[in-house]
Amino acid sequence: MKNKLRLIVKLLLAVLILVSCNLPQAGGDGNLTVVLPGGDRNARSILSDTFTPTLRYVVTLTGPGDAIEREAAGGSVTLSVPAGTWTVTVNAYDGGTLVGTGTAVTTVVPGQPASVSIKMTVDSAYALSQTLFYIHNEADLRQYLSSYAGLGNALLENDITVNGAPAGDLAAGATLDGQGRTITLAINADDGFGNAGLLGVNNGTVKNLRLEGTVSVTYNTSVTISVGAAAGRNTGIIRNVSSRAAVTGIAAVSPGAMYTGGIAGYNRLTAAIIEDCSSGGAITGNSIGMAPMVGGITGYNDGSTINRCYAWGGVSADLPNASTGGIAGYTNSSGTITNCAALHSKIDNGGDIPFNPLGRIANGSFGIGTTNNYAYADMAVGYSGVAAPGVIGDNNGADITAALTSPGSSSWWTGTLNWSVALSKAAASETSPWYWSKTIAIEENPVNLGPVGPVYVPALWFE
Repeated sequence: MKNKLRLIVKLLLAVLILVSCNLPQAGGDGNLTVVLPGGDRNARSILSDTFTPTLRYVVTLTGPGDAIEREAAGGSVTLSVPAGTWTVTVNAYDGGTLVGTGTAVTTVVPGQPASVSIKMTVDSAYALSQTLFYIHNEADLRQYLSSYAGLGNALLENDITVNGAPAGDLAAGATLDGQGRTITLAINADDGFGNAGLLGVNNGTVKNLRLEGTVSVTYNTSVTISVGAAAGRNTGIIRNVSSRAAVTGIAAVSPGAMYTGGIAGYNRLTAAIIEDCSSGGAITGNSIGMAPMVGGITGYNDGSTINRCYAWGGVSADLPNASTGGIAGYTNSSGTITNCAALHSKIDNGGDIPFNPLGRIANGSFGIGTTNNYAYADMAVGYSGVAAPGVIGDNNGADITAALTSPGSSSWWTGTLNWSVALSKAAASETSPWYWSKTIAIEENPVNLGPVGPVYVPALWFE
């Protein structure tokens, strides 16, 4: 009997030991993997993705027991640590110089793997020593424009989205290079932003960029309003920008002035240039009292230059005396528009007078340098009616009479507009940006240009 009792006790003890081995313990170790910032494109960093993996990382863990410190060369590092809550701090170094810091808190359970990703904030002193910045997301772009644009240029590394207010102003001398990538706009600004678009004001150079989405601004105070896809106001250079963004400026009270354009709302002063750009979004300017200036490329070309651009989205305003045009809503006598094509089916200023103050190219006083512009002969202008045939140097531009419906020929663009258009994408470049593409077409086709169907246009080197 005693032997049976001893056997039962031993069996019970064995079962208890077996069960206890499979229960979580109050103490014990677990594996913690720390994922370092270099491979995370969402990490807030103005450093290149190709640069951050080459940094030296110092990983410090503080929590239960003694602090733990390890060095790593990038990627991730896995440590066996006591169970509990740990604060993980990662410092990144370029040689002996601190580049950035990231911190996270995580909990380790015995016998269970844990992982934590570190997002790095670049050290401000290091950032101020740089001359080239890399944009991976909206936060990077806003940080660059607010803190670093006066120090150097920026490269867009990813397609990104910009929401809400304009991202900021680009400083004079700085270049924002999209490298052919896309920014999707969801700009919805108000009275606090008299200049609205991706940028409020461009004083530098914006280039090699595709824009999509919407820019919609409503104002309830009497201020000067400039609204465009790339910038509200341009005093610098906008080059090689392709926009499909819809742009709407609404003044609920009489504004000081209102300019709405497909690329920039207000193209201002002699240094301002918009060249090798296209716009296909609907451009709308609505105002109470003060007549808006609304154009396919810019609202007001004020002593500035527009060269080698085309537009085809709808252009409309809600006042009979609004200035509307396929390229510029209004251009003054010192402004120039050259080698441009307005491919709209209709331009409307909400009035019942078909011609004034509208132009198939622009309303206003053309400067001496304004020449070689063309527009659809059957473009409907105004509430009703068709603009009278124009000539190369006037507000309506010369009639486009050649058929643009053939995907196989760029002859009109090269022979009439004098553009240099490569025969393949591979032959195009930033400096010779246009190429002939059978895939880029717009659904605009006045009756005198052939059967209903797409109109083929040149594409920029990155499209």
